[in-house]
Amino acid sequence: MFVGAYLVLRPAVWGWYFVPLHFVKFLLAAFGLTALVNRVQFARRTSMKRWAVAGGGLVLFSGIVIGAKVGPAPIRRHVYEPLQAWLRQYPANGKKMMAGDIGAVGYYSGAYIYDLAGLVTNRPQVARDVASAVETWQPDYLFLVVSRSQVGALLANPDEAARYWPVARFSRTGQQNLVPRFDELHPRWQQDYILYERTRGTERTSDARPTCP
Repeated sequence: MFVGAYLVLRPAVWGWYFVPLHFVKFLLAAFGLTALVNRVQFARRTSMKRWAVAGGGLVLFSGIVIGAKVGPAPIRRHVYEPLQAWLRQYPANGKKMMAGDIGAVGYYSGAYIYDLAGLVTNRPQVARDVASAVETWQPDYLFLVVSRSQVGALLANPDEAARYWPVARFSRTGQQNLVPRFDELHPRWQQDYILYERTRGTERTSDARPTCP
């Protein structure tokens, strides 16, 4: 059913969208493993309940060890929580936001989202590049990945860049520079974003949002 829905609707696909398929594969593998264990003489002397408890305990122990070693997720501490706090202080409900990565900002902001990836915006309406998308949609905010293809494309077009002022950066590594150099832009997608707000002209307006601390 999952694969069929994707084949019919044909949305843009990234690797992590196949997690439901992996989950089903694990379930099927569990049934297969049960059948194999039941065929082993030694295994049949031990109940499946004990095997399940032992296996579950091993998984739980592994998770605790990995969690203790890795620590709190930096993406939550440096991106999701500051982004949620900023949007609580400066609500964007009902405003137009063009986003290169829509999940968290769409959930927290309540804004009308123009999606550069074409997941929630119809593909015929998705512009070919950032500058033309800004010109077409005239959003109130831009939420762009600090990459050459998004922030770099905006900065490469002075006319469009002059209409927006960077107000906050949300980076998994804690970066706060709102005007990165071109050589600092990521060549590929990273969980590192700059939020831009539309101004009345080329200068920052008096009621523009302050930068994120």
